[in-house]
Amino acid sequence: MIDAVFLRPAHHPQPPLRIGGGIACQRKHHTVMLSAQEGTFRKTGTLLKPLSRSTEFISGKVIPLNLTLAAALCGTEYLPSMQGNVISLEEIGEPVRKIDRMLQQLFMSGFFNGAEAVIFAQFTDCENSRLQMNLFRDFAAHVSCPVYCGFPYGHDLPSVSFRFGEPCRIAGRELQ
Repeated sequence: MIDAVFLRPAHHPQPPLRIGGGIACQRKHHTVMLSAQEGTFRKTGTLLKPLSRSTEFISGKVIPLNLTLAAALCGTEYLPSMQGNVISLEEIGEPVRKIDRMLQQLFMSGFFNGAEAVIFAQFTDCENSRLQMNLFRDFAAHVSCPVYCGFPYGHDLPSVSFRFGEPCRIAGRELQ
């Protein structure tokens, strides 16, 4: 039995439909089937783009986070330690100046200390992708772990689903 809570974001037009061991969501005229298989991280076939030094092999638990929510939890007992984890960050509809502010807030709080890697996933409907990439590269120069981008996770299709804390590894540039 899998214990899972499926939340419906305020911008999502319809609640999710439970269908035999998975969940189907309608978004942008597409129906996406998200697997609820326990303990299996599906390979995405997507190669990550390194933004900093890269390590041949990284392992840890994947922690998918929305940047705004992580920043809002900063300084509270509800923000978990990232020690030994692979952090995957996504965002929707925020200007680069706010993304910069939230990354600085988390950085100065020590949130990224001890992380195995940081992955910038989808930043949907966020302004100026060129400025975003400059910001992500600057961030990568200031953290002690490898930083990647290009992972299809977030608010746009295609989007990979996985469980919070699911074991993963990065071998070369591929998240497995």
